[in-house]
Formats: sequence, C-alpha cells, structure tokens
Amino acid sequence: MGTAAALATALMQTAHAQTAPPAAFATPLAIGQTFTLESKALGETRRINVYLPPAYTDSATVRLPVLYMPDGGLGEDFLHVAGLVQVLVGNGTMRPFILVGIENTQRRRDLTGPTTNAEDKKIAPRVGGSAAFRQFIRRELMPAVRQRYRSFVNTERSDENVVFMPERGQIRPATPDERRRTIPIAAA
Repeated sequence: MGTAAALATALMQTAHAQTAPPAAFATPLAIGQTFTLESKALGETRRINVYLPPAYTDSATVRLPVLYMPDGGLGEDFLHVAGLVQVLVGNGTMRPFILVGIENTQRRRDLTGPTTNAEDKKIAPRVGGSAAFRQFIRRELMPAVRQRYRSFVNTERSDENVVFMPERGQIRPATPDERRRTIPIAAA
C-alpha cells in the first residue's frame, strides 16, 4: 500500500471514530475504601482496605462490629471476601459488619513465630514476625479504625475479631485475650 493510500485509510478511520456514537457510559465499580497506615511495630507502611455495608453507609449513627483479615489486599482475598459479605448481608444470612483487609508485604514473616529450624528458613528467609504483626493489629490498626469509622466495641464480648486464613497450620495468638478474639479459618 502506497503512502497516499495509507494516509487516506487513516483519515477515514479517524473521521469514522469521530462520528461513531459514543460507547455507553461506564460506572466505576467501588466496593470500599482504602488508606495507608505507617506502622512503628512493623517499620513499614501498610495498605488497608475497608468494606462498609449499606447499613453503615445509609445511617449517620449506626455502629458496627469489625472483622480484620490478613491477606486483605486487592490482589489477595479482600475483593472476593467483601463480595461474599455483601451478598450474605444483603440476603439476611449474616449480620452487617465492617470488613478491614490488611494487605500483605511479607506474609510469611507476619504469620509465623520465631524459629531456629534451618528448613523453615529455606522456605521463608524472613520468619518470626507474628508478635509484631499482632502488635500492629492491636495497637495501631484497631485504634485507627475506631477513629476513622463508627465501630462497635463491647468490652464484655469482643465485636472485633481477626480472621486468619493460613497456608499451612495456623497462627496462634500469644495471649488468652488474643486467642479469644481470633477466629481460625482453614485455608481452602
């Protein structure tokens, strides 16, 4: 094809694109909010994703319990868990709550206890950070969420829970109070 023919084809395509009807307007898909939190306990910034159910967004006064989930990044489990929560709350099979997803930076470090086992260190060179991760959740993230959102905390029974979905085994909170507030869920 000669230069003149190529130029004529390009001009016709441009003219057609300008006269073609516009595509249907696309509405943004939003399932929550995101923010970052500087952590002294972990020595890094963590991205936090939050799903707020309609019961929260439709009222200026309602307070809801909170569920914290590791593996809560947009490329991890947050979107499908938030979607399931949305459906289950919507059909009345689950009570509404605020879902807080904690995006991973070094998952094996955060979800493992200290070890001197050489085999463990082959699998994950940086392990043993579960105590610092729990400290981040308790002392930094939970207060930040309480400050940002209308969460409900009952001191006689916990309405703040942490769900752990481990690859192997299960993280064990160090104290009875943390153990009482943790809901273990087996990996699928």
